[in-house]
This record gives sequence, structure tokens and C-alpha cells, in this order.
Amino acid sequence: GQADRGGEGGEGGAKGDGSGPDAAPPPVRRRSSTGSAGEDGGGGAKRERIGWTQAEDAIIISTVREIGHKWYRIAQRIPGRTEHAIRNRWQRLLRMVEDTQPPPSPSLFQAVGGAGPEEPAR
Repeated sequence: GQADRGGEGGEGGAKGDGSGPDAAPPPVRRRSSTGSAGEDGGGGAKRERIGWTQAEDAIIISTVREIGHKWYRIAQRIPGRTEHAIRNRWQRLLRMVEDTQPPPSPSLFQAVGGAGPEEPAR
């Protein structure tokens, strides 16, 4: 009977759990096209976008200063954010800083012996 199974010749797995030799292999989990595993289960609707907090920005900035552009490690410090999202946020933060600074004056370029913005150096 069934009680005799699993002794000799049985290939692992408990009785009745579907893991015997006739069981189908587990389904293959494919990565999403973005390349990051576990984002939203590999398909379906996209996650709702959530705005970035000042605390998250501070974590990104301080961690980049500490360890550089290791987005995977930074993502471990910010739950719910992917490496890709963090990298994009970092790029946006850099652009925001550049946009708030006035362009350097032409006299500054001449003072340091370089060409101004109108005259690119060759």
C-alpha cells in the first residue's frame, strides 16, 4: 500500500506532497525585462508611483558618498525602491543641483585661462 512507499527506490519528498518522481517540475520564474528580480512578480500591473521623501534623498546622497554608485547596496537601505529607481533619482538630484546654480560668468573662464561657454576649447 501507500505506507510501504518512500523506503527503498523512492526519490525524495514526503508522501502525498506532489514531490515524488511523477510530480511536475516547479514553474520557471522569469526575470522582468528591466532585469531586476521580484519587482512585481514578473508581469501584470505596474506599481503605483510614490513620491521620494527627503529622508530617502538623504540616504541616497550619503550612501553614494560612502560607497559610490553601488545601486544594489543602496537599494538594500531603502525598502520598496529598486536599483533602477534609485539610480534615476540620483541622476535627477544631480540635475536639480545643476539647475539651481547660475551658469559661470565668462570672466571666470578668462580668469582661469579657459574658453567661455560660447567658445568651446579645442
